[in-house]
Amino acid sequence: MENKINLCTNEILTQIPSTAKLVFYKIAIEDANFEITPEWIEWAAELAQTKYKTPHIIELSHKTDTDDQIYLRGLTNVIFDELNIDLNDIPTIYKCYEIPVVNFIINGIRNLSFEKRQKYIYSTNVPIGYILFLFLH
Repeated sequence: MENKINLCTNEILTQIPSTAKLVFYKIAIEDANFEITPEWIEWAAELAQTKYKTPHIIELSHKTDTDDQIYLRGLTNVIFDELNIDLNDIPTIYKCYEIPVVNFIINGIRNLSFEKRQKYIYSTNVPIGYILFLFLH
């Protein structure tokens, strides 16, 4: 495909964080329940302002409704292909999606006492081992 952009999955997922969120959503939801929402159109509009712009991204960014789900799902698949996003690379997708979430949690509790930090982390149900895994891999 002549519009294919040559970049690694990790680059697009880290440079445009909304990409990681939507790719994670796509792989986490069963196809029967997967829906392209206005958030996807906003994502395409964000990408259209970057070096990742392709004709298909522009097309999605100009959509005004999400009624034709079959077409929109196909369009997003074409976009993922153009951006070299490997939907089978689940560990990278998951890591790129979760790191900003964990950073938000950590930054949100930075000024708390140790006891309050510990209580907050446990209340979020994010395993400590998982947090360490994200930052050590």
